Amino acid sequence: MILSRSRRIAFVHIPKCAGTAIRRQLAPLDETGGRYFGVADLPGIGPIRMSHLPLAVLRAQFPEDHAALAASRAYAVCREPEARFVSSVAQYLREHRGTELSALAPAAARDEVRRLIDALGDERAALTRLELNHFQRQVDFVFEEGGEDGGEDGGESEDCGGRRQVVGHVYPIEAMAALARRLMEETGLPVSADLRSNETLNVRSRRTLGTLRRLNATAGRMLPRGVHARLRQGVKGLVSRGPAAAGILDAPELRDFVARRYAADRALYDECRARLAAGPA
Repeated sequence: MILSRSRRIAFVHIPKCAGTAIRRQLAPLDETGGRYFGVADLPGIGPIRMSHLPLAVLRAQFPEDHAALAASRAYAVCREPEARFVSSVAQYLREHRGTELSALAPAAARDEVRRLIDALGDERAALTRLELNHFQRQVDFVFEEGGEDGGEDGGESEDCGGRRQVVGHVYPIEAMAALARRLMEETGLPVSADLRSNETLNVRSRRTLGTLRRLNATAGRMLPRGVHARLRQGVKGLVSRGPAAAGILDAPELRDFVARRYAADRALYDECRARLAAGPA
């Protein structure tokens, strides 16, 4: 999360919704002393990625920051639930199983998904187990029980559980460019939508993936943002063979699990897409 009390503006980073690059670009605005970067051990929860605190945890653990967020123009990005789930699986495999999604046959990938589903049967697991933080529901970063509506000028809706909206400006991932423009207008910072981090790639040659990640990291440090973004997109087109997710949810019980667990996320995403299609009020 990025929080500026003086400007009354905030960015809430929903896991696996292309928020890392936006958060890093807005870091100069942050007035929390970098509290919401890295991993910390919180009472009653344990180790958790501080960038991915749902609103209920923020309110319980850091009430002053929660109050400042509720009084701010707060922004976030949401994503289609199946695509986000697959991206979460890919990052889990990379960080905790030592493999890439693209390295697994579809049947083996589905077996990994089944193991994750078993773990997520514990409703608190996505919060209390660090390796599962990316599987939290998106709506828990936007709505809360008994919350005030939408910050300074935010939302007026409720989710399917009747919770109040706290983060008032939620953009679907397809509208990242519009969000970047809005944030540039609000902050005066150069914000780009072309610098996505942690993207899941399905490369033509699996042996090249590690080399590509190292080269990308080096280019990101050495090149201007715009040049790096164009280079990244060009290389991605050359080496990618399409979605890494092919076949991963091709079993009825797996797709049904995602639909049930993330039903409220689907409603949020569809609402944001519809609002985008309708254009300015």
